[in-house]
Amino acid sequence: MKKIIVKSLSFSTVKQYTEMCPEAVFYDKVEHLPREDGVSANLLFGSAIHTVSEAWYRGLFLNHEFDFDVLFRVFTSCWNQTPEKDVQYGAKSKEAMFSMAEVMIKLLMQDERLYQLLGVETPIIYKLTDSLTIVGKADLVYRDKEGILNIVDIKTAAKKYGPSEIHAVTSQTSVYGWPYNEPVKLGVKLFVKTKAPSLINIELTDPIDEDEVKNKFIQTQKGIQLGIRYKVRSWWCNGCQFAYHCNRNVNQQPNERRLAA
Repeated sequence: MKKIIVKSLSFSTVKQYTEMCPEAVFYDKVEHLPREDGVSANLLFGSAIHTVSEAWYRGLFLNHEFDFDVLFRVFTSCWNQTPEKDVQYGAKSKEAMFSMAEVMIKLLMQDERLYQLLGVETPIIYKLTDSLTIVGKADLVYRDKEGILNIVDIKTAAKKYGPSEIHAVTSQTSVYGWPYNEPVKLGVKLFVKTKAPSLINIELTDPIDEDEVKNKFIQTQKGIQLGIRYKVRSWWCNGCQFAYHCNRNVNQQPNERRLAA
C-alpha cells in the first residue's frame, strides 16, 4: 500500500475526520475521487452568501462600496456555477432562497463598518510540529478602536447558534489567531435563514482548551497516515457528495433504507 504523508491540515478537514466521517476524508483528500453532481441548495446558498460577503469587504478594503445590484449579481453568478438540474432543494424553492438572499445582502450593507480592516480571506499558516502545518483562511481580520486585533468568521445557519455551535465556531476561529503574537478577539457574523432573516454579530468568549484542539490535529495526521478509515452513518450522509462511492458496493435488502441521497 502506498504510504500516505500528511504535511498540512485545515480545521475543516480535522472536523470532518474527527466528528463527521473519516471515510469521506479519504475519498476527498487522499484518493481525490469525483464528487457526485448533486449539490444541496442550502450548501450552495451558504457558499454564495459567503462569496458576496467577501466581495463586499474586499470592496471596503479598497475604499469602494459596491451597490446592491452588483452584490446580487455576485450571488447569482455564484449560484449559476452549479447547473440547475444538479441543485437539490429542500423545503425552500429557488425563488424563496433568492428572496432571502436579497434581504441578507441588504443586512450586510447596513451592518456596522469595521474600524480598520486589515485583510479579507487572509491565509493562515501555523507550524504546529516539525511535520505538520495548520493552514486556513480567516474571513475578516481588523483592528477595533482600541487597537485590538479581531478575527471574524462568516457563517450561515438555519437558526441562531446555541452553546454547542458557539463552542464549535470558537474552536475554529481560535486556530486562526495562533500565528499572531498578540491578544486576539474572536467573533462570528452569522446570517440566520429564518422566516425573517437576520445578521447577528457574536463575540466569541468561550474558553478553549488549546492543547486539546492541537491534539486533534496531531491525531488526525496520525490517523490518516496510518490509513485508519471507517464509515459513519448519520444524517450527514444525506448531503454527502461522496455517497455514491460509499454505497456502490452495498448489497441492500429490499426493506433497507439508503441513508445517502
